[in-house]
Amino acid sequence: MSLTDYEKVLNKLVKEIPMLHMMNLFIWSDPLLHPNLPDIIKMNSNLGLGSFLSTNLNIKTEKLDDIIKSDPPYLKITCSGFGSKNYEMNQAGAKWELFYKNILEVSRLIKKYKASTAVEIFFLITKENIMEYKDIVKLGQENGFRVSAGLSMLFPKYAMDFIENMPLHEGAQKAMSLMSRDLKEMLSAAEKEHDRLCANRIGFPNINWDLSVLNCCNFNQDKLADNFFDKSIKELIEMKDRSPLCKKCISYSLHRYSNVQSNITYVQDLLLETTGLPPYI
Repeated sequence: MSLTDYEKVLNKLVKEIPMLHMMNLFIWSDPLLHPNLPDIIKMNSNLGLGSFLSTNLNIKTEKLDDIIKSDPPYLKITCSGFGSKNYEMNQAGAKWELFYKNILEVSRLIKKYKASTAVEIFFLITKENIMEYKDIVKLGQENGFRVSAGLSMLFPKYAMDFIENMPLHEGAQKAMSLMSRDLKEMLSAAEKEHDRLCANRIGFPNINWDLSVLNCCNFNQDKLADNFFDKSIKELIEMKDRSPLCKKCISYSLHRYSNVQSNITYVQDLLLETTGLPPYI
């Protein structure tokens, strides 16, 4: 998204959402790849808004220095292993060496600029990597980062395909085979929370780089609107509530699949039993 478009989007959001306090600068890509990210962070800060960045940190960018210097409030780094074996197996095309180098660089830059950025390493648990959580915790503690853990799971779009008995492509099949909690068990747990609200409504609207609006951050195949500026936030929410995709997702209880309470309990019990460590450090 261009800086010009971003500024227009920001101004419209601030006008229509009086309690807006945080901008999530990511959807279906890595924000650290954006050449103007430091300017965007400063633009948010000037309006009293925080910038939430989520990255796998497996990128080569000359902007890392400027990004940390711009002092974003929150940086979440996803990770699915310690060392090249599991990390590179779980993240296609990723390189452990680059990730590790960038972790140390972020730590160095935060100290250099005395940045207030809160960094969290989010560890995705699979059948193969669970014992490596200890190493990730140590890495986080050595660099002053928080560490948390959650389940590696099949993306909701593919979970929907599974429910509808659609064939899963090879990558989705592999991901499902590595899940530490059975998919059917997770879907059953979601059904028990069917009457609860969709947690992803909190992050709405989901605006693409081309100004189109998605129903949800979990599905990128259906657009809710072609242009964010053609509709008010109120109209977009009403369109979302009428959306066939949202109704279908809720009918399968997939609106709770990623946020089901029993997953949190499952992760806590699993980690304490295998590593002796809690899922939040």
